[in-house]
Amino acid sequence: MDPSSGKNYAYLGAIAFLIIGCLVVLRPFLAAILFAAAVVISSWPMFVFLLGRMNGRRTLAALTLRDEVLPERITAFAQRAGVALLFMLMALAIFNDLSQRL
Repeated sequence: MDPSSGKNYAYLGAIAFLIIGCLVVLRPFLAAILFAAAVVISSWPMFVFLLGRMNGRRTLAALTLRDEVLPERITAFAQRAGVALLFMLMALAIFNDLSQRL
């Protein structure tokens, strides 16, 4: 057996251990990270539009997007999510009521 193959396994084990450790640390923040990714992906075309309107000034376009546009979009998203949650809870209550009657 080649002694360097044991070294390779040690490196792979260390990398796997680090990846698992990172996932354990990031697990409580996954929902926020995914939400932030959705906001970034959905607002990128608007950022490119603002960047063109502001003659390539990235900081000004980013500040305008952050302060003026995104709060309205996030509020609208939260309202839609709240309405969807309300309908889901109502459906569960109706289903629970019907299952208790049977």
